[in-house]
Amino acid sequence: MNKIFCVDIGNSTIAIGIFENNELLTSFRFATNKEFLATEYQLMINSVLQNKEILKSDFDGAIISSTVPSLLNNFELAINDVFGFSPMVVGPGIKTGLNIKYENPKEIGPDRILHAIAGLNIASAPLIIVDLGTGLVFDVIDSEENYLGGAIAPGVSVAAEALFNKGSMLNSINIQKPESVIGKNTRSALESGIYFGSLELIKGITEKMKGDLKGKATVIGTGGDISIFKDDLNFFDYVEPDLNLYGLHLLYLANAKDKNDK
Repeated sequence: MNKIFCVDIGNSTIAIGIFENNELLTSFRFATNKEFLATEYQLMINSVLQNKEILKSDFDGAIISSTVPSLLNNFELAINDVFGFSPMVVGPGIKTGLNIKYENPKEIGPDRILHAIAGLNIASAPLIIVDLGTGLVFDVIDSEENYLGGAIAPGVSVAAEALFNKGSMLNSINIQKPESVIGKNTRSALESGIYFGSLELIKGITEKMKGDLKGKATVIGTGGDISIFKDDLNFFDYVEPDLNLYGLHLLYLANAKDKNDK
């Protein structure tokens, strides 16, 4: 018992995590398909449970975060059909516990909130959280644990895809670390430009943010593309690919407790 089903719906990927007693038992990722109906997501959830031999009756609750509004209702219906209860949804009415200094808090994507919550559970502020996903997203929390904002750039894979689509003589490649920064042919030149260009962008923005914070900040890396840079992650103090799922779980626990205390 006491298992919590967590779902984070992103533009490129749907992440699912199953927690028990504050531990992440397992996590899965699927490509986001905006054409899927509730019944298809219901089959997906059942497949995850069957694969790990987990009973539906073991779950006490579920929580969903989505940056794709069109999929939220379908996933709510799917979870209700599978487990027999409605999931908690990250949105208006959910207490985050964050002191948000953004000019318009409604503009902040739920994934950024999840990362901030989980980041503060990992390390003390000030924090810089870097998410290598569809977008390259930087979030900053100052020494007083105020969420200040950050920066958003095209994600590594998205930027590379745009280059391949616009360059008629450029063929798509798998993004990986090249042997040298000096490419001796078109393929290795692309590998170098995409890999080292993205890496220096991440390092450069992170260093500028540290400067604005007027002191050392703990830097946390996450996101689906972070594995691309597995050989060059030494500038991160922590790397947690499932930061979004940990944030969802913490948010669920805080709001479920608040609801039970009333």
